[in-house]
Amino acid sequence: IGENLFAGVFLAFSRPFEIDDLVKTGDLTGTVKAIDIRSVHIRTSDACDVFVPSSQIFSQELYNYTRDGLRRPNFTIGVAYHDEPEQVLALLERTVRAVPGVVSDPEAVVSIKEFSDSVIVYEVFLWVDLLATDRGLLTVSNDARIRCWRALREAGMTFSTDVTTAIEIKQADSA
Repeated sequence: IGENLFAGVFLAFSRPFEIDDLVKTGDLTGTVKAIDIRSVHIRTSDACDVFVPSSQIFSQELYNYTRDGLRRPNFTIGVAYHDEPEQVLALLERTVRAVPGVVSDPEAVVSIKEFSDSVIVYEVFLWVDLLATDRGLLTVSNDARIRCWRALREAGMTFSTDVTTAIEIKQADSA
């Protein structure tokens, strides 16, 4: 009890997080709903309410994902080996940088993550300032994925999780 009381008082003065901040402590990630002397009420993404003893938060690493509003979602996409890597990198970077809600500083980047058996796997990193947009992290991230998918398709590139199953069907001229 004394340890929780001491930690609760310290948390009240140091303020490493506020109500509605997204935090991670130990294996628990969620939104702070209340801060008491004895515990911190955290709601997980699956709507589970967890009351974490203040001493546990005080003694473990604490990640605050919303302190400055910047979040960095990322995703991967596989593109066939016959599509030029320089063109793929440039197209994906140009596309994701134009998505509303993606900030220009730090700048979105794309890297080659790996050369798998069937595709080159590209990883797209983008930054979203949650304090500057009302679109939300999931909305901006999904928009970036959809726009990248569309840009690759419009450029005629082959992308899939397994290009061995990608079949191009062309209709013969009827002349």
